[in-house]
Amino acid sequence: MDVEISCFICGQPLANQQTIDVKRKGVSAFRKASEKRQDGKVELIGRKRNKITVHKVCSKNYTSESHISAWNRQNSPSQSVILPKKVYFPFTKRCFLCGDAIEIKAKGGKKNLNRKSIRVQIAVSNVTHPKFGNRILDIIKGRTDSESICIRERLDSIENLAAKKAKYHRACLFKIKIHSLKERKKSASEDDKSTPEQCINKVTAAMEEIFSYLDQHECECEIIVL
Repeated sequence: MDVEISCFICGQPLANQQTIDVKRKGVSAFRKASEKRQDGKVELIGRKRNKITVHKVCSKNYTSESHISAWNRQNSPSQSVILPKKVYFPFTKRCFLCGDAIEIKAKGGKKNLNRKSIRVQIAVSNVTHPKFGNRILDIIKGRTDSESICIRERLDSIENLAAKKAKYHRACLFKIKIHSLKERKKSASEDDKSTPEQCINKVTAAMEEIFSYLDQHECECEIIVL
């Protein structure tokens, strides 16, 4: 009997995450999912295999119809954005939003910076809410840029950011929230027939959301209104 040391779906060691033993019916579902995805992983399973051990999260996502549809859309020849391969991501050492190291070293060293400057450059938060990942997915919903695709891939590989002790740069969260607001504004402006008073109310609501974020995260930022 074959003994797996890595998950055939993501290619990472089984010891990295919680695993599950999938038997005949589940293995058959893997084969069908691979054929729908046309990813060639059916060859890794083999035609006579009746049992296989994989990561629990990978098992759930790999056979999900919504994930299969998303995979096919992102990997179709007409799709201009190339989906990066799934890789192990160090959530405790890198910002899960931008992918860069958590601690950013400023040029010239800390001795040449005042306390305020240091705080702005290395402002980091820990994920404490189990549904934080879902909130991020809501913010980047509909976006097809490479940054958003990478974020989805990282979130797709785990069940709970808080349990992984994930970290992120506050500036990165602020950046994607601002981008989302701009996209909503652009979409609404195409067919918006609001009165001047309604437009003012919308702008006010958007600014209140921004200032609320700044208050909650104690960010020291410079805001430029164009």
